[in-house]
Amino acid sequence: TASTDVTIDLTAMTTGQILSVVNVAHRKNITFSGKVIVGDSSLNGDKGSAASILIYEGEAYITTSEKA
Repeated sequence: TASTDVTIDLTAMTTGQILSVVNVAHRKNITFSGKVIVGDSSLNGDKGSAASILIYEGEAYITTSEKA
């Protein structure tokens, strides 16, 4: 559990890779960087909020589901 907001660098991920991220902290922001972001560039919800990330040709397709 992070005590501060988190940035996840996607630079090393390559085409076809998939990543799932689940926020396990209360009201912490998770920001994504390192690729051209298509969709949501951050995850801002409460515990249980999630993001699905697909890397394709230098772009990160990100969909989030945020808990209130």
